[in-house]
Amino acid sequence: MLFLTALPATAQSKADSICERADILIGQGRLQEAMQELNKVLSIAPGYAKAYANKAAIECTFGDTVSAMRDFDLAILYNPADAGPYRNRALVYQQQKNYADALKDVDKIIALKVTNASVYSMRATLLGALHRYKECMLDYDKALKLDPLWDTAYVLKARSIVYELDDYDKAVAVLDQCLVKCPKSIYALEYRVIFNIYRDKYQDIINDLDVLKILAPGNSANYYYHTGMAKAKLGDKKSACEDMDKSRVLGLGEAFLYMFDNCREITTSTDFKADVLGYEADKLYEKAMYDAAIAKLSEAIILQPEDAVFYYQRGRVKFKKQDYALALEDMTAALKIKSGDPEILMMYGQCKMYLEDYVTAKEYMRKAIAAKPAEVLFYQQLALLCMDTKDFTPARESLETAMRLDPNRAELYLLMGENYMLQNDKEKACENFNKAKTLGDGRAYVKVILNCK
Repeated sequence: MLFLTALPATAQSKADSICERADILIGQGRLQEAMQELNKVLSIAPGYAKAYANKAAIECTFGDTVSAMRDFDLAILYNPADAGPYRNRALVYQQQKNYADALKDVDKIIALKVTNASVYSMRATLLGALHRYKECMLDYDKALKLDPLWDTAYVLKARSIVYELDDYDKAVAVLDQCLVKCPKSIYALEYRVIFNIYRDKYQDIINDLDVLKILAPGNSANYYYHTGMAKAKLGDKKSACEDMDKSRVLGLGEAFLYMFDNCREITTSTDFKADVLGYEADKLYEKAMYDAAIAKLSEAIILQPEDAVFYYQRGRVKFKKQDYALALEDMTAALKIKSGDPEILMMYGQCKMYLEDYVTAKEYMRKAIAAKPAEVLFYQQLALLCMDTKDFTPARESLETAMRLDPNRAELYLLMGENYMLQNDKEKACENFNKAKTLGDGRAYVKVILNCK
């Protein structure tokens, strides 16, 4: 550890002890406490390089890259032989798309004789970002010589071949080498699928996707979709539709759209027919053909009486028609099937609001928020209801939460201004109207002119 001036042994021992405690806190994820300990270290030993390096890493985690870069600089100043701060500073430069300075830091790491596969792969990535693909591929080769089982380096080398040479055959050959050594590499298999699409190698695509379904079953919806597309290219429409149907059942919307256009005469499953009716109802809803949409959704409910989605859709159409009592019936039916769904809970609350049952409306809106706490529109809707019932404090609290989630949404400041106007607090109202105006809400200009002279 280097210092500008030698520390007394007791001071250095104390600084070392505190730094070790900070390391433990970092390992436990207690970053604020770790930062406090590191500041104590630097108050005792202002040239303690490791403390600056650890502070910088924490500041990166907090998103404070300006402070982080300053502390990385100090860590390097006090201990230029430590490769760690160069690497972390390079990562920040890379994130900022400052690839040239990132590359300089990686070159310094290599000059310090830290030449592992990760360093060469990082350098290769930066060279690729700078469009220096030939050098980039040489560095991937160096990385693979040091770690021949590193699938990521093979994949990135294959990508560089595509970018530099536009040679998909050569890129696939690199991935073939990788998969001989790493046969379960999901990353390499997925890229071989992508590159084989450009090579029209549809049977190869199907073979790789069948392996991927086993290795990564959580992504099966996408894999079935692409096997379906490949089978369609090979002229096997029946098998293509079967795979698309599996993808649709797993929730991929693109698969349903493909089936809607290509598989309606082949696929006869009840749930697909119901989905078709729901899709057609959505199109009718967009055209304001509400009664026709309700008729389609009623057919879907007959086919799939245990699917909450169709009750929700039909209730939404009835709500649009201002048939709030009938809409509430459908939302009640939907909640019996899917009791914790946030969208259904919110729509139930809105129905209650228009039926003037404000207590229940607020209860269900809060349930919706609890089920989906990051949904800004839910807080906004609750705030509007609270303003209508003159519950100004809950309205303010709801809007404040929404602002924390989306600080640049002008409409929230406009509503906050309205909330203060209802309380005759013109000063705070104008403060919020001006914020909304700054964020570009045209309605706020009018509010400022009328109320904030």
